Amino acid sequence: FLRTWLLGLPLFALVTWIYWSTPADWVFERLMPEGDASLAASERTGRWLETMRSVLYIISLWKIEIILDLARASLVVGQRTSAFLAMFRGIGFFTRTPFHVFGILLMSFGLELLWVGCMEALRTTLDWPIWTLLLLLPLGRHVLRGARYIALARYYAARTSDDVSVTEDEDGAQEMPEMAF
Repeated sequence: FLRTWLLGLPLFALVTWIYWSTPADWVFERLMPEGDASLAASERTGRWLETMRSVLYIISLWKIEIILDLARASLVVGQRTSAFLAMFRGIGFFTRTPFHVFGILLMSFGLELLWVGCMEALRTTLDWPIWTLLLLLPLGRHVLRGARYIALARYYAARTSDDVSVTEDEDGAQEMPEMAF
């Protein structure tokens, strides 16, 4: 986990630089007078461009997080050690099956949002103190993030041929191989 996270930090910094520094300023100079959203022909145009930049930035950060998660899955399923090569395997796997991966991650993020909403609803209806929320929110998010990692690792194992195969027991239920979680 730490190795892929350390490799991901420069990617996060690069995306932040692209969207909020010189490259984005260059694009804004081409689209608006003097590159300032407040000087645009209409307020709506400037606000639309700023909103689009923010949305594209968040989507880019999310894609990097997805690639890091897939790199971790590659390390775990294949019992490999090179995080650098796992990043490239994660990029390749994501480009081959983006909709399936997005589906898994949207479900997991939906569960995390549901957890946050339920904890806030419990706190307000049961009149719990705020410190209970401070303890329960991180606990639930870590459990759900672990479930997301497991779901991605199982999906990665089922979709790749890393000498990992899904077997069926005598009842016809599928069994995943032992992985180094």
